[in-house]
Amino acid sequence: DVNPAYSSQMCPQCGFVHSENRKGDRFQCLFCGHGGDSDGVAARNLLERLDDPEIRLWTPKARVKALLLNRFSRRVERWTFDFPPEQANLDILAEMEIEPPSTVPGKT
Repeated sequence: DVNPAYSSQMCPQCGFVHSENRKGDRFQCLFCGHGGDSDGVAARNLLERLDDPEIRLWTPKARVKALLLNRFSRRVERWTFDFPPEQANLDILAEMEIEPPSTVPGKT
């Protein structure tokens, strides 16, 4: 058993969580643009969550969202993505109150 909270709203590619990432049966990440079937996205996220020591079956939904947003914020700070900032929708970060990166590791 796996906690399903936000599994169909979280991007499996970058970790961005937003209710508007999912529209019906379609998933389109507002941050990185990753798209797919919402059930497939949820299944991929649930599989990854099987061994997550912080998100257990009975973890409250609010705690799950806080953990996911914190993880995403840390990834933005360190820019641990496989794409450059120019390919990301950095404007969405302001809505989430996440500071956009000033520099990207390995880039000048």
